[in-house]
Amino acid sequence: MRFYRLDATDTIIATDPGWDSFAKENGGAAAMAEKVLGRSLWECIGGTDTTATLHRLFHDARRSDTPWGMRYRCDAPHQERLFQLSATPLPGSGLVVRHALLRTRPRIRDVVKDLSRADRLWQCSQCLSYSTTAHWFDPVHIQGPHPGQEVVDCVCADCRATLQPCWTPVPYQSIA
Repeated sequence: MRFYRLDATDTIIATDPGWDSFAKENGGAAAMAEKVLGRSLWECIGGTDTTATLHRLFHDARRSDTPWGMRYRCDAPHQERLFQLSATPLPGSGLVVRHALLRTRPRIRDVVKDLSRADRLWQCSQCLSYSTTAHWFDPVHIQGPHPGQEVVDCVCADCRATLQPCWTPVPYQSIA
C-alpha cells in the first residue's frame, strides 16, 4: 500500500517508506519523494476533470470527518491493476491518502472496437476506458489511440458515482 500525507493546503508533506522503490519500479522518476515533497498535490495531477473529482473527494472527507474513497485503474504495460484510493481526515484539516492495490491480472489484448478513426477520444483517468460517444470501452478492447489523435482527460459517470465514504477505513498509519 502506498500513502502520502497532505497538509490543509494539499501540500505533500510526507510519503511512505516504500514510495521511492514503487516510483522506480514504475518509471516514475518525477514522482520520487525528493521531487514531490513540499509541492502542491495539484501540481502533480493532470486533467481538469480528474482534479475536480479529487477536490470533491477531499472536500467530502474533510467536511464529514470520514474517510472517503474511490476505485481506479493504474495499469502497468503487461498487467491491469485496480486500486482503492482513500482519503482519511487528520486533525488540522490534513489528509492521509492511501492507494491500496486490490487486484492485478495479465493484460491481454482482445480488440473488439476500432476507435482509431475518431478525431477525438475521451479517456477516464480512473478506469482508463475510452469513449467517442456514450459507450465506454476498456483499453484492452480498443484499437487506438494513435499519434495525432486527440485524447481528452475526464472522469466517466460510472467512476464519478463510486465516490463514497469508506465505511471500513484502513487503520491510520503514522508517517513522518
